[in-house]
Amino acid sequence: MTLAEAGARTRRSRPRSVVARALVVTVALAAVLAAAHGLGYRLNVQTGSVPVPAATTSPEDVVRAYTEAYDRRDFATMTTIYPSKQGAFSRFRAMGTMHDLAITQSREALESDLAGTFPKAGHSYYRVEATYRYTGLTGSEVNREDGPGGTTYWLERSSDAEPWTIVDDGF
Repeated sequence: MTLAEAGARTRRSRPRSVVARALVVTVALAAVLAAAHGLGYRLNVQTGSVPVPAATTSPEDVVRAYTEAYDRRDFATMTTIYPSKQGAFSRFRAMGTMHDLAITQSREALESDLAGTFPKAGHSYYRVEATYRYTGLTGSEVNREDGPGGTTYWLERSSDAEPWTIVDDGF
């Protein structure tokens, strides 16, 4: 075999080894991603921007904006609307999606509603009950299961010039 023939043979085999390496890397990456998905890791990429509610926005529309921001992974708007929940949101954990939001009851919070809490003097409080359907919670740290659900959102604001923010949720 001449030197030229050996070089030609090496060049021909090189593309096969590159393809084989690429295949091994692809299979390994797919296995790692499948394992991460099974453990609840996700890359929550923002799919749209939701405007931050203004002072004139109703409590019901604040809840709607929060749900839309949650579904679109707009973390900036979510944490503006629900500042105390900021640590619960993660760009890398399964969060699920809320579908078919329906406001079932909405009213000013009564003094009896706030018993046992520590409302701030001069602040206004509102109670918004909502139902929705959660999906995509596999591997999530959210303490809910896929399917129908609901919650009561508690909103607060310090004056009519300030927007409502969510301060708590749960029944």
